[in-house]
Amino acid sequence: MKLLGLTIDTDLNIPNDDGIHISACKGVIISDCHISSGDDCIALSSITNWEKPCEDIVITNCVLRSCSKAIVIGYIYSTVRNVLISNCIIKESNRGLCFMCNDESSLVENVRVNNMLIDTKIRAGNWWGNGEPIFMMAVKHDHHIPVTQHPHIRTECAIRNVYIENVTCMGENAMGVYGANGNIRDVELRHIDYTRKPSDNIALKGYTFDFSPSNIDFEVPADCGLYIGGNAEVTLEDVKMRQWHIIRQL
Repeated sequence: MKLLGLTIDTDLNIPNDDGIHISACKGVIISDCHISSGDDCIALSSITNWEKPCEDIVITNCVLRSCSKAIVIGYIYSTVRNVLISNCIIKESNRGLCFMCNDESSLVENVRVNNMLIDTKIRAGNWWGNGEPIFMMAVKHDHHIPVTQHPHIRTECAIRNVYIENVTCMGENAMGVYGANGNIRDVELRHIDYTRKPSDNIALKGYTFDFSPSNIDFEVPADCGLYIGGNAEVTLEDVKMRQWHIIRQL
């Protein structure tokens, strides 16, 4: 399936109006699209069939603006693999690039991200995200799912083999990589240039990462540009922080 040259312009005040949501699909190319959305611009998940992976996806040459997440990979029990993302501009988004996995029953693997411009702003309202340009979470966030709907999926690792390089970020909050008990592995961040912007709305949620729909409440030091926690295995090379710091939790 190919989605080429689309313009999708939805009401920025309306939630749950994703631009493109690819679920449990194989072999999809999204290219040369302009998307402005109140919810996610592009989402990859298995939300329609937890047992079926979403895989072999290419996203390239797109311009995206979202009140939530511009690009999100994974959600609750999803398996998403083999994803290439390149040459995209993300602007005025509540969160830029996001990886979302449940702690032990979800998997995102084999993702390559290259040549991106990401700009985030914290938007007023009950949107997911809090101005993070890049955010990876692998924590329990299925509290609201009835037990009878839990699939028989168990994974020892939630996020693995992710390579992100050549990204320029301007954000109103820090970048974050946060898992549980070392369930994020083989992540590489290379040639990342991050600049923290002042924010008129940081006080709405405070200096926090937004782990929604998880009930985790986590404060980020105000001078942090990149926070790595939960024993996540992350390799850094040429990651520039403009007047901010990298904090790695041991």
